[in-house]
Amino acid sequence: MIAIHRGIRQGSEEWAMLRAGRVGGTNCSALLANGKSGNGLGAAAVALAYKNAAEYATGPAEIGYISPAMQRGTELEPLAVRRYEEEYFSTVERVGYVSEGEYLGASPDGLIGDDGGIEVKCPEAAEFVRFLDTMEPDKGHYAQVQWCLYITGREWWDFIYYHPEFAPADLIVKRIYPDLDMFSKWDMNVPAYISEVSRILGKVESEKQKRG
Repeated sequence: MIAIHRGIRQGSEEWAMLRAGRVGGTNCSALLANGKSGNGLGAAAVALAYKNAAEYATGPAEIGYISPAMQRGTELEPLAVRRYEEEYFSTVERVGYVSEGEYLGASPDGLIGDDGGIEVKCPEAAEFVRFLDTMEPDKGHYAQVQWCLYITGREWWDFIYYHPEFAPADLIVKRIYPDLDMFSKWDMNVPAYISEVSRILGKVESEKQKRG
């Protein structure tokens, strides 16, 4: 069951606490590869289980860090959303977070009606030109969009690239639909991942009780 968390600002402490210990769009690729472990999870998924179990137990490891790329996105994203709304005659609902259960979630850049959503990127010029030429998101961004579709159950997601210095061609939009092959991998690996995180947290709690 998903829950849409409105009234929370992305990047805030409340947002960081809400997403702590959850698989999100930036690390969902770890659950796409199978491995030789007993539960079928790959090494990246096992490492993510330990990391997220630790965050779930103690809170986010880092709150408030903002890289230059993140700062650029924070400054330009509202302009990109406004340009998108004007050009596509759509109203974007800004939300803080979408959670599913205890261990999964996503941070959409916006939701549109009941069927769609958006992911906004404000890259440097060279990457903007690459996307303008190829219309192909990189693998990480593609997985991030698919994860938003997977978590929210929506029908489509608009992947947006924005760079103000390329006006009037400053906005590029590619509509992306659910990738059923990717979904099937998550359908297989997500339950195993959740079971692994639950097992780890159970062991942590058991040790606390033994030593308490």
